Amino acid sequence: MSELKNRRQNCVIILSYANSYCAILPLILLASFAAFRSLPPKKPA
Repeated sequence: MSELKNRRQNCVIILSYANSYCAILPLILLASFAAFRSLPPKKPA
C-alpha cells in the first residue's frame, strides 16, 4: 500500500516539475530568439 502512495507522490513531483518547466520554457525561447536577433545576420547554412 505504501508503494502506491510513493508512486503517487512521485507523479505529483514530476507534474509540478513539468509545470514549472512549461512556465520557464517560453522565457527560454524568447531569450534565445532575442539573442539570435541581436547577432549579425548570416547566410542560412
